[in-house]
Amino acid sequence: MAVEINAITFVTVDMAASVRFYEVLGFDVAYGGSDEPFTTMKLATNFVNLQHTGAEPGLGWGRVIIHVEDPDAIHAAARTAGYPSATEPADARWGERYFHILDPSGHELSFARRLDDAPPPQSASELTRDVLRRYEHDLYNARDLSLVPELLADPMERHDAGGEVTVMTNVDCTARIGGFFEQFERLTFRTLHQIIDGPVASWTYELTLTAHDGTESVISSIEVFEVLDGRITRVWNAEHTPGPWSS
Repeated sequence: MAVEINAITFVTVDMAASVRFYEVLGFDVAYGGSDEPFTTMKLATNFVNLQHTGAEPGLGWGRVIIHVEDPDAIHAAARTAGYPSATEPADARWGERYFHILDPSGHELSFARRLDDAPPPQSASELTRDVLRRYEHDLYNARDLSLVPELLADPMERHDAGGEVTVMTNVDCTARIGGFFEQFERLTFRTLHQIIDGPVASWTYELTLTAHDGTESVISSIEVFEVLDGRITRVWNAEHTPGPWSS
């Protein structure tokens, strides 16, 4: 017997705003409407139910992936209507062109289509290695804060030695990393060793800190990462030690 997911239901605190958003993305009202407590939106064979609630939905629930013919057209329609996307349309190594966007209640949607002659999907280890490479080279070394929503889960967890766990949103992460960029003229990570097993990786590195007056210092550490669905979800941090690992 063939089984498929027929619909997904989201809660919303503003039915009219949510209906407008999904209509911009190409959905039609199949049941209910802007003034109703329950509405079903339809796009081809995809259904999104909207349930009005008086409480704000929680963060970190996950993502819905919807396959469409032209994700770029949907992205353009959303941007024209004033809905910013979390990521720009891009060709992914796993063989899809996609972009992410949040609805007015904070639910994350991914609109995607399969690419012709797509390469085999990345293994979990390959995806983890690619995410960490971009985290090191593009986010930190190239100082590209726009990559925070693409590379870091929202929210994510930072586990420090001693047992302290800090839950950080993308806004928190952007402020934290941006603070490092303001404090130093340049941050240069250099990977010494990586051990990757599926979604988990250990990363041994040296970090050169270049102050605004040009003076440099080096610290060394090791961190452990968990990468799920293409984003860093948890990090375990060891205490930084002054000086390099290597002589």
